[in-house]
Amino acid sequence: MKTKLLALTYSAWSEAQFSQILYTPNVFSNSEIDEILRVKKSGITAGWKRLVKISINKVNASLTEKSNKQNQLNTYIDTYIFKQSQIRNKIAHGQWINAIEDTEEKTVDFNERLQSLNVVDIMIEFQVHTHLGKILRDLVQSPNNGFSQNYNTNITNLTDFLSKSTTWNLTSKKNQL
Repeated sequence: MKTKLLALTYSAWSEAQFSQILYTPNVFSNSEIDEILRVKKSGITAGWKRLVKISINKVNASLTEKSNKQNQLNTYIDTYIFKQSQIRNKIAHGQWINAIEDTEEKTVDFNERLQSLNVVDIMIEFQVHTHLGKILRDLVQSPNNGFSQNYNTNITNLTDFLSKSTTWNLTSKKNQL
């Protein structure tokens, strides 16, 4: 139960980080905020992706470079925000043990994901999200300075962390929890 509460807390923190970045003063126009929020109604992942799309268009770079960075950020969003938001929704709607889905295959998948939740994976996701938050803050606050100058370093830090944490599990991190 504590692990599921931690997963719920992580997802709430993710939503708060989204709002904090979205409402950064003097970054987005009211119409851009409205557009992002309208898209977000279909899910937090869609909101993050629209935020990235609008922000990346403000970067002075070639279309190819902007497209590559947008695709890379969207991949991280799909991997580290989408799945976690789905689990949060299940937990938030009282499906702590058994998920209810429209197909048997989806139900089995969600139930397996709920059963395999553990504190180490959630803490890894938190760190990844923290790295993503830093990259996205640079993107929205300083698209042509901080973002452009720090992007490669920040992505390298993120991939290094992911590489380092691939072997982490409950046993290897037992004394650190």
